[in-house]
Amino acid sequence: MLIILARLTTNSKADESDISCLRSIKEHLEDPLQMLSTWKFDYISEGSVCGFTGVKCWNGQQNRVLSIQLANMRLKGPFPMGIRNCTSMQELDLSGNYLSGSIPSNLADDLPYIVSLDFSNNNLSGSIPSSFANWRFINVLRLDNNYLTGQIPQELLKLPRLRKFSVANNRLSGPLPILSDATFPAESYANNLGLCGDPLDPCIDEDLVGLFLSGFEVGCSLFTILTMFFILFCSPRLMKKIKRKKHCLIPRTPQILAGIKKRKVNSSIPLSITCNDVVNVKVTSMEKFIRRLSLAELKMATNNFDNKNAIGYGNMGIMYKAMFPNNLLLAIKRLRRFDGFVKDFLLEIEILGRLRHTNLVPLLGFCYERNTKFMVYKYMCNGTLHQWLHRRPQVEAKKMDWVLRYKIAVGIARGLSWLHNNNILRVAHHKITPKCILLDDKF
Repeated sequence: MLIILARLTTNSKADESDISCLRSIKEHLEDPLQMLSTWKFDYISEGSVCGFTGVKCWNGQQNRVLSIQLANMRLKGPFPMGIRNCTSMQELDLSGNYLSGSIPSNLADDLPYIVSLDFSNNNLSGSIPSSFANWRFINVLRLDNNYLTGQIPQELLKLPRLRKFSVANNRLSGPLPILSDATFPAESYANNLGLCGDPLDPCIDEDLVGLFLSGFEVGCSLFTILTMFFILFCSPRLMKKIKRKKHCLIPRTPQILAGIKKRKVNSSIPLSITCNDVVNVKVTSMEKFIRRLSLAELKMATNNFDNKNAIGYGNMGIMYKAMFPNNLLLAIKRLRRFDGFVKDFLLEIEILGRLRHTNLVPLLGFCYERNTKFMVYKYMCNGTLHQWLHRRPQVEAKKMDWVLRYKIAVGIARGLSWLHNNNILRVAHHKITPKCILLDDKF
């Protein structure tokens, strides 16, 4: 009798913990579609939470949560910390929502029995917790289409049962971990331009890079000293020209002043901030959003911008198909020069570099070199919707049946809805046409 009583007490405590977990989710997340309307906590009986939308229990006689499936419900808000109280849970799917903030560092310690976890297509930021290596039973781990930064924890190589894994479309960097019994294709890591290692490009030896940089710094310092000596003492005519140099009509904000290297000049000569200085500082600041590529890399990927690789012409420039190392296929837009050129270039980086969503073509990188400017996007192999509706041969156009058209229309609606309502930067698309809709291999 005492043994039975002790077991009932343990189950009761587990039930209370799981109820607290579900209550926290409902209280801390916005639910515009009222998908959690069945989650009522006025009267809780045995097994009552098992009827909640998206909730499965171990059995109908207890309120012990086995899985929570809340995918694509447009739930919004910071990551629900109370979810850690569902300590017996095995499956957790919060994909396709608008969750923000970082993933709790000790989530794996609180939910030790997780078999499948899907946080894809959200607005999560921060790093991937190294404690994920404690999930010895996990088979599925999806973190793609978020804003995660830092490295993929090397400890993940300890996961012996991992079979499905994706961190694509984030801002991760560093070497890939060597996973124990499974290998994952390059698509699992796609659109993280800072990642390296098999199956992506090999990593560069950091010791060699450090040696090069240290030598470069010494040489650069000596060159700077000699140059300043020449300007101050050997070329008074040049100093007069500097006095008359046209100033840039941009406010001297603390950010601009901090980004421009201080010049050691005579007190009689004021600090001069030119338009080129301001542009260079702004361009450098864009690197916090997306990766900056060199002109040499782009030339190599496009065979020196061969016309055979041109895939589109527009008012702003020419689009090229580019093949990077490791067979990474991307699209490069070479911008034409026009009034407001630099302003529009920086604005596009600042906006599109911060936006990541399944139905939005991601901006992956940029190049600003030798007075030329380039934008690097994901390559969409099936071209535009306009081409499929009006220009494709009849045999190919048959693929565009009503089921596929409906699927594309839903994708367009989801993309626009996210642009209008996301928590990062709300954007209005002023000219939505079939020519603006790009299609990948899955349309």
